Amino acid sequence: MLIVFQHSKLHAQISATDSLFLNTIATEQVWISYWNYPGRWFIRPEVNSINNVYEQAENEFPFNTTEYAHCYNAIQPANLLQTDTLINQSIDSLETYTPITLFNLNQPFRVLPFTLNGKTGYARALLDSSHNNGSHNVAYMVILGSGTNLIKQFFDNQSYHNTNCATMNYLKTRGDVFVMTTPNEEQRAIYFNKKKMKSSAVPSFFLNYLNADNRAPGITRLIEYVAMIKYLKQHYDRVIVLGLSTGGKVAHWVSLMAEPDAALVSSGYSVLVDNDFNSQNVNALFYGPYQTIYTKDSLKNRLKQVKTQFLFTLPQNDAPIAQLDIDSGYTKTFYQDANNASFFYGYTNHAFPPCSNMDTFFNRCIFKPKIKIGIPTSTCTKDSVSLPLHFIGTAPYSFSLWHNDSIIATYNNVYNDTIIQLYQAGKYWIDNLSDAGIHPGYRSDTFHYNPSPALQAQWQIQNYDCYANSVPAILNIQGATPFTITGLGNNQTIVWQQNSTYNVMWGNGEYKQFQVVDSVGCVLVMPDSFQFNFSALSANILNPIYDCDSNKTKIDFSLQGNAP
Repeated sequence: MLIVFQHSKLHAQISATDSLFLNTIATEQVWISYWNYPGRWFIRPEVNSINNVYEQAENEFPFNTTEYAHCYNAIQPANLLQTDTLINQSIDSLETYTPITLFNLNQPFRVLPFTLNGKTGYARALLDSSHNNGSHNVAYMVILGSGTNLIKQFFDNQSYHNTNCATMNYLKTRGDVFVMTTPNEEQRAIYFNKKKMKSSAVPSFFLNYLNADNRAPGITRLIEYVAMIKYLKQHYDRVIVLGLSTGGKVAHWVSLMAEPDAALVSSGYSVLVDNDFNSQNVNALFYGPYQTIYTKDSLKNRLKQVKTQFLFTLPQNDAPIAQLDIDSGYTKTFYQDANNASFFYGYTNHAFPPCSNMDTFFNRCIFKPKIKIGIPTSTCTKDSVSLPLHFIGTAPYSFSLWHNDSIIATYNNVYNDTIIQLYQAGKYWIDNLSDAGIHPGYRSDTFHYNPSPALQAQWQIQNYDCYANSVPAILNIQGATPFTITGLGNNQTIVWQQNSTYNVMWGNGEYKQFQVVDSVGCVLVMPDSFQFNFSALSANILNPIYDCDSNKTKIDFSLQGNAP
């Protein structure tokens, strides 16, 4: 059976001048010959004007340069990965109806939506989870180096990344592999006339425009990868990041921000870059002012604060700056007081190190026990908080609980799950962890305990209002707003939603069984009960009688109300 695809594209009218200009700035190879194959191969359509280039650039690089600082806590990743539907459908059709095989994976491209500072971003990756026969509890996140449209080459173990080890084949038998896409690469390209906008390290119109618009092109990449690490940490027991060359720098920076279990930084860092003119120029082009913020001192100080295990590698006979660092041991000496930094220089080629060396490092990290701090079992924490702990390793475990920089307790636990009770406000973390294998463990994340404000409520009953024939009542409440107040009024349930003091007018009847619940789930049951039985005031004149002896009229009144 012959299946014929029909492929059509809509071309907007574009002036000859604009077309000539677009051809000068769109000069890099696109990832697939979209004009030869049916379907949707790019997230966005071909640009149809110079203004459309700016619009697509704003969509592809949505974050300002300053937004990377302190972004980890502010990023909110989606709970589930989405499939890059249109791209995956095109790949599936191509592999089904032609002899061409791109990845031979089910839904290879995945998308993680996330928000930061009111903006929505999307971290995209090729996911291979089909070859791991284990429990898929380890995620490997790969950040590629310089080059155009490298994912397919890396997947096929053909790029320079794989010179010393078929890295993709090595990783995919050990866990789920996420090969991260880069803005303006692969299906994310901004393209015109079969070419994409030039965004290589050489200065170009596109890069100059992004920097002039305060959107350094590397910032969106950093933020996307931090969002992905944050998501992976929520769904996997172990998260390991690998980066090579320029991807090594990115792996270094995002790991210091997001704290995965381990980070392999290959040919991506040397303390000598602080004083290397060429390195600084490239960094400034892609990362704005951060190359002057992330100096060797600030990077080391941050590394010593995080629990991530780092392996820094540099190959022999590579770049002159790398060889000088190897020969003189500048970086290794500078980091000698950082217990979570190790180094390996015994290999060649600008590539990931040999499989055996990666295996040694990754296994060391995977065998380290760790603790995941869960969500407190109660949202009301005015007196204490019950904190669930989940251990990853081999029981039994021993560990110390720290509070505001001091050890306050040491525990031994024979189970993988336990709950500890915290009573005092402050920051807590767990350290000095070891398991049955006597492996030293990871320090836990920090948990900040801020007790819920005490919930208090008191009724004030006012004097009877004869005009309204009701009793004014005021409920004064203190605690975490808003409040929900429930009770019974004449055996009918009453519910109020309030942010502060509640004023009500009560008619005759019985009011009781009051309960106040604040926004964090604290509950206050009030013992108050009120009974009201008032009558409206009225007066009637009854049969006036004139008394002739006293020359006065006797008047009787019939009174109703609340005596006296």
